[in-house]
Amino acid sequence: MGKIFIVIIIILATAGAAAAKDPDGFRDLAWGTGLAKLAEQGFEKVPVPKGALSPVVSYRRKNDTLTLAGVTCDSITYNFLGGRLYSVTIDFSGSSNLKLIKDYCMKRFGGSSGSMVKDMEYFVSFESPATGALIYYQFAKHSFFVRYGRLFLFSRKLDRELQ
Repeated sequence: MGKIFIVIIIILATAGAAAAKDPDGFRDLAWGTGLAKLAEQGFEKVPVPKGALSPVVSYRRKNDTLTLAGVTCDSITYNFLGGRLYSVTIDFSGSSNLKLIKDYCMKRFGGSSGSMVKDMEYFVSFESPATGALIYYQFAKHSFFVRYGRLFLFSRKLDRELQ
């Protein structure tokens, strides 16, 4: 009985340490991080991703690692609203990468909260108490067209504040 208790304590401690490495946000940035704090971290302003609100200001890290869950991403964009980190947009291509991105979300958030396929487009959403996620993927009818996707991570707290 005592050995089982010790194993449970070790598992819980390991899970807590893993959760601490992945804060409510993306990588080392928590949702709501002020834009002013990032000036010295090598961020450069970029055009706002298609579909974003007009008050959003977007940045990319100059030396960002463009990989996530084994996927080499096309871009990773950090979006700020009211001077605070509100969302992250991760663009990728290829159906094998869609599976890896979906697996990343399943590990991080658990099961999906909804999905839909319509007109060669696939949507799947995930939720945690602090972070929402939406995967969008565009299938192609012909093999010579690129299949592309986007993972959109966002702060649920800031999203509620905006509504």
